[in-house]
Amino acid sequence: MTTPPLDPPALPRLVVVDDERLIGLSVKRLLRRSHDVLWFESAREALAWLDEGHQIDVLLTDIRMPGMDGPAFLAHLRVARPELMARVLLLTATPPAELPGGLAPWADRLIEKPFHAPELRDRVAAVLATAD
Repeated sequence: MTTPPLDPPALPRLVVVDDERLIGLSVKRLLRRSHDVLWFESAREALAWLDEGHQIDVLLTDIRMPGMDGPAFLAHLRVARPELMARVLLLTATPPAELPGGLAPWADRLIEKPFHAPELRDRVAAVLATAD
């Protein structure tokens, strides 16, 4: 007998991990009608929640955060929750040319801040359409 996933949402669940309050609240406001949006101010908070087994459809994370940054967060997820890797989008205020080389494979998953609502919606929809 398999255990059902914890608290499956009625809408696609999007998790935002960003230390900037304005970003978290903006994403919630922009997508609240079409997504169940949860915002975490730190990668450690998000990991604690994800490690409980919660299911998500899209993960939107900042690259540069105090404490655990985006690359460290992704490294942990790659081991603990590999099924989420195809559901990740990265937020950055840093120009792509100035990002560490280790993020090059993620170039097609970058969303530059400040982002525009249509771009955010389109990028989230693309992840939902391609995720298993």
